[in-house]
Amino acid sequence: MTDEELMRAALDEAREAAWDAARAAVETAGGDIRVCEKQLASCEAEQTKAEETARQAKDAADDIDYSPDQYDDFELLDPEDFLKP
Repeated sequence: MTDEELMRAALDEAREAAWDAARAAVETAGGDIRVCEKQLASCEAEQTKAEETARQAKDAADDIDYSPDQYDDFELLDPEDFLKP
């Protein structure tokens, strides 16, 4: 096994142990683990949406033209013109 495969296996094992502990805790408290599973799925979906939104925002920011040349087509206005009645 490669280092990456070992790491992935260790993470999967830790995740499974965490789920077992969570399931036991919920059941001890008289709850239903399915509610927790639904909440987790909802959180994962929201995380995925947030990651996509962040990527889109970064792409949009990267597309903005910050060069001074973009203003060449616009006439400069004199601030005094706005003070005259």
